[in-house]
Amino acid sequence: MQLFRLLQLAIEYVSHLRSAHVALLLRYQEAAACVESWCTSARYYLEEGDAFVSECLAVLAMSRNRLATVDAARRNLEEQDRTYNDALDRLEEDDNLVRQFHFRRQRTELNWQQIHAVDVEDVVDNIDVKTLDLVLHNLTYGSIVAEDREELTPAHFGQLVPLAQCCLDYVLFQANATGALLDKAMHGLQGASEQIPSLAAAIHATHANVLALVSEAADPHALHHPHQQLQQPPAMLSPGQAAAAAGPSAAARTRSVAASVPTWYGSSPLQTATGREAAAQQPAAHFGTAPAALF
Repeated sequence: MQLFRLLQLAIEYVSHLRSAHVALLLRYQEAAACVESWCTSARYYLEEGDAFVSECLAVLAMSRNRLATVDAARRNLEEQDRTYNDALDRLEEDDNLVRQFHFRRQRTELNWQQIHAVDVEDVVDNIDVKTLDLVLHNLTYGSIVAEDREELTPAHFGQLVPLAQCCLDYVLFQANATGALLDKAMHGLQGASEQIPSLAAAIHATHANVLALVSEAADPHALHHPHQQLQQPPAMLSPGQAAAAAGPSAAARTRSVAASVPTWYGSSPLQTATGREAAAQQPAAHFGTAPAALF
């Protein structure tokens, strides 16, 4: 009886691992897709922002149409940023949720007719997982302690224990497979996130340069005609200078690496998430292998 109960607990825990892997796999895939969308939006913003800056410096005038395009690219990037932050939040929430494992207290009555109907040797020889799926729930959550011990014979345990061993082999195989997929998805997210710090630094620099141009164009003393011609090119900032002007470094933030950037001509400041840097810099870990290290 003790051996069968231990097998039941092992099957229950490994089944939970399998379900946890599947749930987190979907979240990692979702987050990876959000990373790709964010990077695409970031590159488009940089392309339009740098083109705007270059054009202003070349003709010493600011194009309102070009500025509107840059602003639209910025708003799209902020939307992608919010979407990715939401994906990270869901991933973190599910990761914490699946770690809250507990064994089921309420047990059902063992269905002996179903259990004895299984030919264990046939299941092993033919890898009959369909039959295992049929008996898995009852075998895992059936209560052996509720049975009359005087009526339990060696024949009962001679059927229960080998069948439970087959079920444990089955769920272990599935958990290993889903765990491998989850590990691949984690490394995929980690790899996709590696480009985020450099893109974020470039965004800070471009944002600061555009802001400098807009600020100078808004100065009446800098205008010579209605086209808002600039007196002279504004000082260009390097990524490091722009990041310093934006406030604390990204590594020191909990959620936003650009929260201190000044408001851009009436619009909200660009937001980016340190969750991206965390995914790129911290070692991978997931439920069932090591404590969470992504957040």
